[in-house]
Amino acid sequence: IAMPELREPAGITYNPNREEVYIPYDNAASVHVVDFKNPPQEILLPTFGNDATAIDLRRQRLFVASWPQGDVEVVDLVSRKPLQRISHKGIQPHMFTMAFNPHDGRLYIPKGATAVNGSFGSALMTLDPDTEKTDKIYTGWLPIDLIARQKSNSFLVFSNEDQVAEVNDQGALV
Repeated sequence: IAMPELREPAGITYNPNREEVYIPYDNAASVHVVDFKNPPQEILLPTFGNDATAIDLRRQRLFVASWPQGDVEVVDLVSRKPLQRISHKGIQPHMFTMAFNPHDGRLYIPKGATAVNGSFGSALMTLDPDTEKTDKIYTGWLPIDLIARQKSNSFLVFSNEDQVAEVNDQGALV
């Protein structure tokens, strides 16, 4: 597959419903779509710094976190166009992950980040893309990665060392 030779792909994710891979870039204002049956497509975004993604499989929406302004871009995967920008939510640089919970319709985004100067933060932000309401779940340590549990309303949160916690859709550590 011929790729565009852009730098710093991050937050790469797979959509099992469409059998596509989405590749955002920290240094480019785009997401590349690879479906293995057709040439790659490009979805243009309004800004760079795109380093985390999550998918709403039911509504076929891709969420792309962009750290320079703390935004989340909502992209319609059918039309391949941005639908909405959720602005100034305090997304931190280089967190590379977020999760969408289909049971409550919210995004879960680490408030901590890893960067050249170290790591910081000890909470998850919840974000309802429809209302843009946010909340926090305090973990007491830096959340570095999230894995949604497919048959549950919870997901696993991993630290940058040796901690893991299960969080349910009520924001409670299980």
